[in-house]
Amino acid sequence: MRSNQLDATGQLAAGVAHEVKNPLMTLLIGIQYLKTYGKVEDEKVLGLLDDMWLAVKRADSVVRGLLDLSREREFVWKEHDPNELVERTLGLMKHDIDRHRIVLVREYEEELPPLVADGYRIQQVLINLIGNAIDVMPNGGTITVRTHGADLQGSMRGEGTGGGTGARVDGIAIVIEDTGPGIPAHVLDRVFEAFFTTKGKEHGTGLGLAVSQRLVRMHGGTLGLENLPSGARATVLLPLQPEGVERGGEETDSGG
Repeated sequence: MRSNQLDATGQLAAGVAHEVKNPLMTLLIGIQYLKTYGKVEDEKVLGLLDDMWLAVKRADSVVRGLLDLSREREFVWKEHDPNELVERTLGLMKHDIDRHRIVLVREYEEELPPLVADGYRIQQVLINLIGNAIDVMPNGGTITVRTHGADLQGSMRGEGTGGGTGARVDGIAIVIEDTGPGIPAHVLDRVFEAFFTTKGKEHGTGLGLAVSQRLVRMHGGTLGLENLPSGARATVLLPLQPEGVERGGEETDSGG
């Protein structure tokens, strides 16, 4: 049922986003022009222009989220080293991690098989999940990022996802754990709903997890969230090669 809701939301999102994004761009250009060339000296007017700029930028981020929720953007499938893909993502987030005094723990399984994926989309998922972990620990904490081989067929049969000795490895698990307050029990079943957010309207669009789940599913994988005794865990399970996808070129530094 949730998948059908996302499909319907995605179809509606694409139409709305296309109608809204051009007017928003016009507003952004106009506000920037007034701030730069309008010779405005009144501090209240300048403050109002700044507020307008931020409001339009927020609306633009919602539109971008709606486009990501739709199926319209073409995927670029390439082979990636899973650990290097994760490491590049952490590099993009280094400023936020350092600024919030986060202790980062890496636990990468060595010599993982290559992963066929759209690197940019997987990085988008990881950025959202790591960003959420940072947000719930504004005064510092620990984020553990773990990778390992996974037996996806075994997982579907309830046999676990570990890629230990003798296990059939047909996928990759990327696990992100934090030492924050965890996910409130009464919202745990709703976190993947489009436009549902616990961050407040000024700080979240409610599209991050919905988009992330859709992107992972379009890779043939799953995204799960659960609480720990102290903190929360996000687990991304990805097949080594999505069904129907040919193995593409070698990975690039851009992850795209």
